[in-house]
Amino acid sequence: MTPLVTLCSSGLEVMVAPELGGKTLSVRNRSSGHELLFQRIGVQPTARSEFGDWAFGWDDCWPSVAAGGPGYPDHGALWSQSARISEKSESRLTLETVPRDRSWYYAKTWTLIEDTIEVSVSVENLSTLPLPSFWTLHALIRLEDDMQLVFPSGDSRKTVSGNDFSPRSFPSWGTASKFWVPGPVERGFCGVDYPTLGMAYRLQWNPAELPFLGYYAGPRYSDHPLSLVV
Repeated sequence: MTPLVTLCSSGLEVMVAPELGGKTLSVRNRSSGHELLFQRIGVQPTARSEFGDWAFGWDDCWPSVAAGGPGYPDHGALWSQSARISEKSESRLTLETVPRDRSWYYAKTWTLIEDTIEVSVSVENLSTLPLPSFWTLHALIRLEDDMQLVFPSGDSRKTVSGNDFSPRSFPSWGTASKFWVPGPVERGFCGVDYPTLGMAYRLQWNPAELPFLGYYAGPRYSDHPLSLVV
């Protein structure tokens, strides 16, 4: 069993696995009990698993998402690293990660305030070589038949083939599909509405630091019809 850290505020309960690169396993609304992240019941990942063996919850993909040679493994370098706890309280956690070759330093802080999670990330190149990189939120979220993705007004979403995106087409997809907002976003904002559950949440970020928005959806696991990465 991977040791977990549980954070609590008046509105949320969050579970994090430091030994799995700081993977956020669960984000639960304390009032309703609803889980916000996609779960795979019965899966017990370890640091030696491949990423696809435990694709659920929320990971940070850094310094890349796709594999790209030494230093750029599939889905980034964090998920296979054990992170060290440098700060912990009931509602706040900071994890630090340094690889075996000590070429970089990655720190992430979760702060829970009522029904909000504030996340900050700090990265430092400890080597003498350039470290081209980008950061991606890899969160597999809960899916429901009537859920709706929310984007800033006026932003268009396109598939790789150029088709418009329709949330209600989710169940009919036979293969994975990738979508993006063409070009840099003017507002760092997106979210999800769950009408039947009476639940919604929003993601907000600085578009000057994270200028691009894309998401992935497709049937993946027998215990859930679809997975979605934002």
